[in-house]
Amino acid sequence: MLFKDMKSGEDFVKDVAELYVSSWRNTYKGILPDWYLDNMNVDKCIVRFNEYVKKKNQGIIIAMEGNRLLGFSAYMPCEKIEGSILLEMLHVKREEQSKGVGKDLIYRTWDKVNKLGYKRMSISFMKKNTRAGNIYKHLGAEYVYDYTEKLDGVQFESELLVWTKMRFK
Repeated sequence: MLFKDMKSGEDFVKDVAELYVSSWRNTYKGILPDWYLDNMNVDKCIVRFNEYVKKKNQGIIIAMEGNRLLGFSAYMPCEKIEGSILLEMLHVKREEQSKGVGKDLIYRTWDKVNKLGYKRMSISFMKKNTRAGNIYKHLGAEYVYDYTEKLDGVQFESELLVWTKMRFK
């Protein structure tokens, strides 16, 4: 497995956008309204991700096997916890889940943000996505608080966690 920082305009940005949309549709079916998931657009995500990687102290790390995308993580400065980076996105292809790809992406992101000078990394997840929350806590993320989030008029409950050290298992 190879990890690399995604650059704006790279050929596989479409693969990243497609994984993002399909991951949301699979993970949040029954949690978010169908209309919200159906309105997700790969082309808009391509534009978003190309701009995302141009900003200071944020980026996208991709996991590849050969020319095949396995998953990606995305990080940016956290607005909720001063001096922290937010692991904003973590998506792994369905057929690659439970093989350590997501965990390795978390570790790579932790290493990257430490090199940027950050000593804390936070993550927010929808409370109904208990599988994700359990994985993060198993890796040493600690509870910060619960909050209500709103995206395009859709309200849901989220939980914020933070790592001050990583549990490598």
